[in-house]
Amino acid sequence: MTVNVNSSRRDARQDVEHPSGYKRSVLRFRGSPQTWGLESIGVEIVRYSAPLISDVQLLTMENYFAAEVTTTAFAASWTRARASARRRVLMIFPRSGVLNVESGPSNTLKIQDRVWLVLPGSTPVLMSSDNHFEGIFFAFDAREVLPSLAASIRPGKRELGSPILDMMRPMLESFVRYPRVDDVLTIHNMRSLLRSMARSLVLELLETGNHVSRDLAGEIRAIVRLRHQDPALTPHSIALGLSISRRTADRVMSDSGDVSLAQLIRSERAHTAKTLLQTQRQLSIEEVWVTSGFPSKETMRRALRDIFNRSPREIRTAPRVKR
Repeated sequence: MTVNVNSSRRDARQDVEHPSGYKRSVLRFRGSPQTWGLESIGVEIVRYSAPLISDVQLLTMENYFAAEVTTTAFAASWTRARASARRRVLMIFPRSGVLNVESGPSNTLKIQDRVWLVLPGSTPVLMSSDNHFEGIFFAFDAREVLPSLAASIRPGKRELGSPILDMMRPMLESFVRYPRVDDVLTIHNMRSLLRSMARSLVLELLETGNHVSRDLAGEIRAIVRLRHQDPALTPHSIALGLSISRRTADRVMSDSGDVSLAQLIRSERAHTAKTLLQTQRQLSIEEVWVTSGFPSKETMRRALRDIFNRSPREIRTAPRVKR
């Protein structure tokens, strides 16, 4: 999607076309920013040199966005008025020009004298550049990588010589520049890669508050809720990500009175599949099982039969119950 925005036209935002939230946009802003509708995404232009010219290539998925931005001199405030914005980690990789970022000393970190890191919080973020600026923005919900510790992450001591940062910018550039993808499995693999990139950044640059008492059962449930649509999610991968054994993970779920970890993942995927079958009837059965996170059509069929006592076809053709 390409949208041109000038002084007499607002950005006509389109509905998400894929259940994962995948959307690729090219935005060209020209003229007066007061007419651009940026307040709808929590951004306010507070200063600029007329005429302000900005080009943005944007990739969005659920809980993630990556953007390549080229702009003339500007100053903008990210208000973070929404709860979802307050949960986001923001990484900014300048390519040319100088970007200044202000959001309080405990909330921002400049790495390698170039890369900006903004942690979750409610303090507005002021970004400004006095000249032409080009760079990559990458933001993600902290709960994706640290479900129950999102509020406790803080700047770490790793500020110099990070090879992960050197690798990350070209990877993100490839993501935002790549043409639109329609294949469901490819889209889910792209989201998995974004999550891996976010996790790598967290592990490389942040301390994760290990002194905080951990609610492992809560963390496990949050991971399953957020990531069950990822076909690579398994009890083993969850345990590995939390640095615990598979046996410990199962014991934690049992002690909390929950079902087993494998059953929890299966149940979440079954409920997502049922919702897609009822509300996204244009999706094929293959797209439904892939989008729901099942490894095959047959595993989805068995889960729906065991949990709802219905086949995919029966769920899809059943009349919707109005509430």
